This record gives sequence, structure tokens and C-alpha cells, in this order.
Amino acid sequence: MHALRPTPPVSALRISNHQKTRAKLSPQALAVAAYRPYHKDILLTQVGAPMRIAHTMLRVTDLNASLRFYQNALGMHLLRRQDYPEGRFTLAFVGFQEEHQEAVLELTYNWDTSHYDMGDAFGHVAIETDDIEAACAAATHHGGQLIRPPAPMKHGTTVIAFIEDPDGYKIEFIQRQRTS
Repeated sequence: MHALRPTPPVSALRISNHQKTRAKLSPQALAVAAYRPYHKDILLTQVGAPMRIAHTMLRVTDLNASLRFYQNALGMHLLRRQDYPEGRFTLAFVGFQEEHQEAVLELTYNWDTSHYDMGDAFGHVAIETDDIEAACAAATHHGGQLIRPPAPMKHGTTVIAFIEDPDGYKIEFIQRQRTS
């Protein structure tokens, strides 16, 4: 058995015409494909630029109430806000750090919509905290509803809690593990 070699940087990888034919990739996929012959597989990636999650969008019915909640209860910062009069909506981005540093929340306010059905596909947004009790107290003080008090998760030891924001979106608080 041979040892696995480290994968070279994507920019250094090449695909031969024979490999393109064998792989039967579309022209779009070939633009971002890299071949690793010692693994006998195709790795699709964005050449030269690593991917990251930029934001998660939540539709809100009262943008001002949502902004107060995310800023005052959770300590997020309003990073940018833009009205789109022709489309009749406003986007507000909130986060703990700048957008280029970590994923943020995009709060979308559609001016002519007063209600959304939650559906059952969305789960929750998870936020790690050093003090889960204080986070729950701040959230409820600023209009959030505590739906699961802090306690160890089922079948585990991680302490979690769930709250709902003013629009009913679930937010999970996770007690940050203390390192010794």
C-alpha cells in the first residue's frame, strides 16, 4: 500500500484531455475541476478562492423590532442597511464582526408583507456564548421568548438553550466549553 501524498494547491493542478473525457464533466465543472490521480477521483472546487458562508437570510415583519432584538439582546452590530424602493424591501445585515470576517445575518423586510409561515424546513441559528444564563436573560428582556431553558442536550453534556426572536425564528445558545 502506498502512502497518500498531500494534495497540491488547486492552482497547481492540471487536467489532461484524457482525464476530461473519462470524467465526462460539463465545461462549467471543468473550469473548477482538479484531478487527484492517486485518489482516482475528481475534486470540484473554486479555483484560487476558498469558499465560506457569507450570511443567512431571515425574513422579518418588523425590521425595527428585529434590529432592536439582535442588537440589544444578542449584542450584534448593524453592519449595513439599504432600502430598495423599487423592489419595496429593505436589507439589514447584523453580526458580531464585519462581513469579511465571519458569517452574518441578513434581515429582509418586505414592505408589503405582514406575516410569514415558518414552514418546517428551517431549524435554528446557533450562537456560542460564554454565559448561557446571561444570554437567555438578555434575550427575554429584549422581547425574545425562552422555549428551552439552559440544560445539557439529550444524550450529551453540552449545555444548550433555545429562544425565539420577535418573528418566531429559533436561536440556539450553546455554552462555550471552558478549556483548561
